Amino acid sequence: MSDSTARAGFPIYASGKTDAPRAVIVLQEAFGVNDHIRGVADRFADEGYLAVAPQLFHRDGSPEIAYDDFSSPCPSWRT
Repeated sequence: MSDSTARAGFPIYASGKTDAPRAVIVLQEAFGVNDHIRGVADRFADEGYLAVAPQLFHRDGSPEIAYDDFSSPCPSWRT
């Protein structure tokens, strides 16, 4: 199983079997639940974990920001 859905109103990316004996939460970076974070969750799932990556910034539309766009996730930082 691997999907991006809203469970009970909170969007997450989930990967692995729901009956897995172990689970892990993969926290996103400032750049969102992007291909890299989904890949990390998928690698944990390949090892037998249920991996979930909650979209912590879902109120802002759960953006996926490019790694070279430093000013969007961190507007107060100088680049």
